[in-house]
Amino acid sequence: MSFKVQTDALRDFFDFLDEYAGDAQFLVNGNLDIPNLDVHEQGLLMYLSGAYDEGCDEMYARACELKEIARQSRDAIGLAARFYDSKDKSNAAALDAKYDPVPAGEIDAPPDNSAKASFKYHPLHDLKHTDEEVKDLKPKGWWIEDDYRSLTEKISAIGNLRSWMKTTFGWDPLTWMNELFNGEWEKFAQAALEWKICGAVAKGMAENLNPALLKLPDVWEGNAADNAIRYFTELQKATEVEAETYQLRYELVKLYVEYVYEQQQVLNDQINTAIDLAVDALLLLFTGASPPALVDTVNNLIMVVNCALDYAKIIETYVAAWNMQDFPECTLRKLPAPDTDGDKIKAWEHPDPAAADELSLS
Repeated sequence: MSFKVQTDALRDFFDFLDEYAGDAQFLVNGNLDIPNLDVHEQGLLMYLSGAYDEGCDEMYARACELKEIARQSRDAIGLAARFYDSKDKSNAAALDAKYDPVPAGEIDAPPDNSAKASFKYHPLHDLKHTDEEVKDLKPKGWWIEDDYRSLTEKISAIGNLRSWMKTTFGWDPLTWMNELFNGEWEKFAQAALEWKICGAVAKGMAENLNPALLKLPDVWEGNAADNAIRYFTELQKATEVEAETYQLRYELVKLYVEYVYEQQQVLNDQINTAIDLAVDALLLLFTGASPPALVDTVNNLIMVVNCALDYAKIIETYVAAWNMQDFPECTLRKLPAPDTDGDKIKAWEHPDPAAADELSLS
């Protein structure tokens, strides 16, 4: 097999991987920015299930692993450039011939062959979400639902009282209790948008690797080069898996937003109806007066329609969650790196152990 290496180009690839590692660090920081929701913000049901916290912990661990893979692989490429600089061409070629070759068929073509060969990196770690985007994730009611609900709250005595309390004091105790049980949809919306940003950054990391994978064979040939090309091709695929996982996490937490909001609506409607009925019962008990038959009929109709709308939306959310695509398996631990320890970070290493040993001491 022919051998060549342009060490200046390898240093360009080192700089490329340094930018890639910077975006990986953004993913770590981004996972830390995912709202750490307390009991009231998650709601008792979600908090006790542990589903939200477990998802956050898993993605944080994966982001940390990707960051370490990026940093260690970057450093190994830098060591390789120095190693080749320390050898004359014929000696380097003779050493390369002794390395184990990559089996035929284990190097795939770059996923995007339309990319222009380049080690130029386009970072994406300045993305942020806005308050408007949070508001946009508020679940939208059906065409009849919003107007109907606004009308029924004006008819309801307790609905009017709660509106007055929100206007006057900025909150009402029944809403606070509702959120304690079901959670705060705005907090989940913020978390969903953070996952979306992480997904966009991870996708950009994968796309940046396409032109680099086209460039690498132009500047480096031989068994060590094939080893590196195979490794970084698999890293590109693994990064795509991470991007897909972040996107699915965003979709899942969006469903949390809908679920929390809809459960709040159910409990609000039930609270308002129950208190209105209790007020009517007290009036009847102490004054002997009862609401006119028409008012009573309208109130019953309101209760039935509210329940129908509420539970129809909840069923719709459950169906969407049931039909969600499964999360893909993380492939970072399956990268083609030396398998000396199952718990070891699967970063790229030069196939000649002496390269790292020699230069780490220099």
